[in-house]
Amino acid sequence: MQGVKEGEAWAAFKSEVPITKAELAYTLNDGRWQERNWESLPAKIDSKTSRVTAKIPAGTQVFYLNLFDERDCAVSTEHVETPKGKSAIHISVRLKLTACASRVFSMEQPGKRTGLKS
Repeated sequence: MQGVKEGEAWAAFKSEVPITKAELAYTLNDGRWQERNWESLPAKIDSKTSRVTAKIPAGTQVFYLNLFDERDCAVSTEHVETPKGKSAIHISVRLKLTACASRVFSMEQPGKRTGLKS
């Protein structure tokens, strides 16, 4: 599962391989996806609760979370679009994350990896 509560994005995960890094990918821009400037910020990993969280910057138009395991295998949550003129206060989305090579992550709907501009 994934969601937003009080301006913070979160995702629950299950992984056979330790999650070593997580990030919030976001854009402040609107328009064509390919022309938007995408940025990322570190997300917090709580291995005990199997949950990743990150504060959503003000003005964010779209965001998603990326999780990386110790092999640097990556998986992403579904993207979330923030309604125009509103901040992401409380959104809940059900999803399933599929893994690279060996399905080490699981949730409830296929997720996808989207490229970031550095």
